[in-house]
Amino acid sequence: MTGFINDDAPEGGLRKAGDLLHTHDRIISIVLNHVKSAVISVDEAGGILTVNRAACKILEYREDELLALNLGEVLNLPQINRRGISFLVDHLHDGKTTEFTFSPQAKLAMIAKLSVTEAELDGEKIFVVVFDDITPLREAANTIRSLASFPDESPMPIMRYAANGNCLYANMPAKQLMKQITVDHMNDDWQELIASVQHSMQQTEANWVIEGQVFKCLFVPVCDEYVNVYLRNVTQEVALLDEMEQCVKSRTRELREANEYLKKEIMVRMETEKKLRHLSFKDPLTGLANRRLFMERLEHALRLAQRSSARLAVVFMDLDRFKQVNDTLGHDIGDQLLIQVAERLTHCLRKSDTLARLGGDEFAAIFEQIVSNEDLEMVAEKIRTALITPFILGDEKVSVGCSIGISFFPEHGASINSLLKAADIAMYKAKIQRNTYCIYEKNLSDHTILTQELTFALERDEFFLMFQPIIDTVKQRINGFEALTYWKNSTLGVVAPQDFIAIAESSGLVAVIDMWKIKQGCETLQHWASLHDHTLMMTLDISFDTLLCDGLLPQVDQLLQQYHIEAKQLEFSFSEFVAMKASEKASKSINDLIELGIKISINNFGAGYSSLNLLRSLPIQALRIDRTFIRDLNVDEDDQVIVKMIVHLAQLLNIGVVADGVESEKNLCFLHHLGCRYMQGTYFTPLLDNSQSDQLLQQGLSPSLFYCIQNNEPQESLS
Repeated sequence: MTGFINDDAPEGGLRKAGDLLHTHDRIISIVLNHVKSAVISVDEAGGILTVNRAACKILEYREDELLALNLGEVLNLPQINRRGISFLVDHLHDGKTTEFTFSPQAKLAMIAKLSVTEAELDGEKIFVVVFDDITPLREAANTIRSLASFPDESPMPIMRYAANGNCLYANMPAKQLMKQITVDHMNDDWQELIASVQHSMQQTEANWVIEGQVFKCLFVPVCDEYVNVYLRNVTQEVALLDEMEQCVKSRTRELREANEYLKKEIMVRMETEKKLRHLSFKDPLTGLANRRLFMERLEHALRLAQRSSARLAVVFMDLDRFKQVNDTLGHDIGDQLLIQVAERLTHCLRKSDTLARLGGDEFAAIFEQIVSNEDLEMVAEKIRTALITPFILGDEKVSVGCSIGISFFPEHGASINSLLKAADIAMYKAKIQRNTYCIYEKNLSDHTILTQELTFALERDEFFLMFQPIIDTVKQRINGFEALTYWKNSTLGVVAPQDFIAIAESSGLVAVIDMWKIKQGCETLQHWASLHDHTLMMTLDISFDTLLCDGLLPQVDQLLQQYHIEAKQLEFSFSEFVAMKASEKASKSINDLIELGIKISINNFGAGYSSLNLLRSLPIQALRIDRTFIRDLNVDEDDQVIVKMIVHLAQLLNIGVVADGVESEKNLCFLHHLGCRYMQGTYFTPLLDNSQSDQLLQQGLSPSLFYCIQNNEPQESLS
C-alpha cells in the first residue's frame, strides 16, 4: 500500500507499522467471528477457502471439515459442484441477493437469504458468500397467515365496523345471525355503542339480548378507522365450550400423534444420513478417512500449498507380513490387527494431519506445512517403531512391520497423481528391505520400478494369459495354443512379456512365474476339453532358471494328474540362448520332461544362436521359426531362402516345425507349399483372452482363410 510505510522510517516505525497491520488483521478476524451471518470465501469452483464461526454454527460443521469440502457439498446443491459459484451468482435478484432452500448435514431443510460478492486475491478471483438462516421468519409468516384465516373458521360470530357505522366484514356465523334478526333489532343503541367505542378507542364489553338469546359483546378498536366486534352467545356458551373442548382435545391428540411420528421419522432420517455420510467418507472397519475423503483432502491441501508456496508430504504405508496373518490366523484376526494398527498410527500423527485407510493393509497420510525432511523422517521412524511392537490379538501375539514411502511437494511433483505415484514407488523400494522408510528419489529407473512392482505381482493376482492359436493347415483347424504371460499393474498398466521377463530372470522371480503359467495352462486345457472335439496342445515358454528347479518334474506331474491332462498336450518351449547354455543338470531336466511325455521345442529359431550341434545334442522335437523371417517374406528373398532351409532341415531330421508370425495369405500359401503344416499369426486371429478363445473354439475357423490352399495355388516365390 503506497504511502503507508516510509522507507526512510526508523526500525521502530517499521515495527509499529507491522504491528498495526497485524492488529488490523486481528480486528478483521474478530469482527468476522462475531458477525451472526455465515461468511464463507470460495474459489470459482466452489472450493471453500475460509469460514467464520457463524458459518460453522449454522451449518453444524467443524472448521476443518468445511475447509475440506466444496460449497455445493455443504449446501447440498450439486449444481455448484458442476457449474461452480456461477450457479449462485446467476440466481441473485437484481445481482444482489437471493433465497435458497437446502439441506445441510443433519438439518431437514433451511431457508437462507444469500448474497455473493466478487473480490480478487493475489491475481485470482475469490467470492465471499454471506447468508442468514431465515427459516424461523418464514415459519412465523406461515403462522401469521394461518391465524389470519381464524375468523372464517371460528364458530363465534365476528364482525368489523367502519367509523361511519358501516359493517365491513362478517364471518359466516355472524351472517347467519344477521339473517335471523330483523333490521329493527340493530337499533340506535347498538350504533351509538359502536360509535362510542370507535371514538374512545377503548376496549368495551356489553351484553346484548336479542330474540331470547344473550350475547356477550366484545368491542376491540383496531385503529382509528374500524373496530372488531366479537359476539359470544352466553346461552349456548357451555355447549359451545364443550364442543370446542372436544375439538381441541381431538385435534391435540392428532397433533401429538403426528408430532411423535414426525419425530421418529426425523430421528430415523438423521441416523440414516449420519450413517450414509460415515460410509461415504469413513472406512467402515477402522473409522479412518477412506480413499475418497483422502483424495478430496489431498486436493484441497495441494491447492493451499500451491497458493501459499508451502510444502506438504504424502506418505504411503503398507504392512509387512499381513497376508501371512490373514492366511494363518484368519480374516477376523486380520481385521482386529488393522483396527489396532489404525489406533497406533493415529497416536503417531498430529490432529491436523489426515490419516486414511486406502484398502486392505494400505494406509496413507497427508502432512501439511512441512518445514524440513528431517521432521517427517522422525515421524516415519516413530510409525515404524510403533508398528514393530507386537500386537496382542486374543490369544495370539502377532508381529508385523511397516514399509513407508514418502514424497514431497513441490520436489517430487506438482499434481496429485505425480505425488501419489512417487510415494508408491518409494514405498515399494522400502518394501524390498521391509520395515523401513524411503523418500522418493528422481533417479529411480524404470528397471527399479518394474522390479519393485514385480515382487508383489503374483501376490496381487496381476498376471493373466493371452492365447495365440496354432493352426493345422492340412486339417484346417486349431491344433492348440501358445500361451503368453501378460501383467496388468495399477501403476504401470498392461506390460507385455518381452518387457518384464528379463527383469524377472535377473531378480530370481521367473521360476515362480513359470510355475504359475504351467498351472494356468493345465487349468485352461481342462476347461477347453468341454468345448472342442479333439485334444488340444498348449505351448508354454519356459526359462533356463525353471529347468534348474529341483521340484520341476514332480510339480508338473502333480498338475497333470490334478487337471486330468495328458503329458503330450503340453509343449515346453525354450529360446535358443537357453538351449545353448544348457548345463548337464538342465539337459537332464529336459530329458526327464520328455520321458514324462511333454514335448520340447526351440522358439525363435534362427534369430542368432542356431547351431546344428544344438539339434544333435538335445532331444528337440520341434522348431518354431522366428517371426522376423516370416514377417519379411514378402519383401526379402534372403528370408525366403532361410525359411526354406529351416523347413527342409526339420523334415530331414524328422522334427516338427511351426511358423510364427503369419500375417497374410501369401505367407500362408508360400509356407504350405514348402510343407510347413503348423502356423500361427495375426492372419488367422490376433491374441485372444480366455472368453475370446472359448468363442473361437465354439465357432471354429472361417473356411475362407484357406482359400489359396483349397484352390491348390502353388507359390514357389513371393517376389
